[in-house]
Amino acid sequence: MIEQFRRFAAGNSPVKFVEVTRAAGLSDDWELLAEATPGMTSAELSKNAGTIGCWKNIPEAEEDSGHGYYVFTKGTKVVQVVPWQGNRPLELQNRRALTAESVVFPEHFGAINRLVPEP
Repeated sequence: MIEQFRRFAAGNSPVKFVEVTRAAGLSDDWELLAEATPGMTSAELSKNAGTIGCWKNIPEAEEDSGHGYYVFTKGTKVVQVVPWQGNRPLELQNRRALTAESVVFPEHFGAINRLVPEP
């Protein structure tokens, strides 16, 4: 799945996020995508992902910040967790979460490409 995120990030056109997830083989049976990053608390992730409960294995702040997880949810249930390492292919910026209809744009910084939500 991360490879498809990177492929769209290397492009030049904005797309609905659902186009990225479909190309990556994820079904449309999800509502929100949130991100678990180093140092994030369980409460923050639950708020962003719209879930209830306790999270395990959230990256610790002291750990290498070059990894995290994209968390796909439907209602209060997690439907898929996708780990990422290295350069983040999708940056949520100020957003807590994305939906299928969120529009994402490629950003290019030298050899680094990523998708970002519309402003």
